[in-house]
Amino acid sequence: MVKRGGSEFHAALAALPAQDADGAAGMRLTLSDVTERKQAGESLQKSEEEYRRLFEDSPIALWVEDFSEVKRRLDGLKQTGVRDAAAYFRANPGFVRECAALVRIQDVNSAALKLYHAREKSELLGSLADILATLSHEQF
Repeated sequence: MVKRGGSEFHAALAALPAQDADGAAGMRLTLSDVTERKQAGESLQKSEEEYRRLFEDSPIALWVEDFSEVKRRLDGLKQTGVRDAAAYFRANPGFVRECAALVRIQDVNSAALKLYHAREKSELLGSLADILATLSHEQF
């Protein structure tokens, strides 16, 4: 769209059914300037593409992991009165393995694929316990 002064802008058109005072059916049209919203969306997309490029092309292995279920389990321990987590973990190595299984790997970069000799990301996505099966709970 073009404003009176000649500058261009992005617009959104909304149409709603309406009636006039006599009850005749019609449409109510609203035209909104959405230029700022459009520019913000383009800026966000550019930023996401830049992040993705930095993530994928990093020479070190990067992982996106979700620890939210581990946090819930640790909060549960706290509620049961456990105050010395390290001592609890040493006494309960199975708990640490359970926590590793709760970590969800959501994404990895190409350096992680190389490090673990994986052909595609799907080989590394899922549970952290599957990837770290060879490590002891102390290493985790």
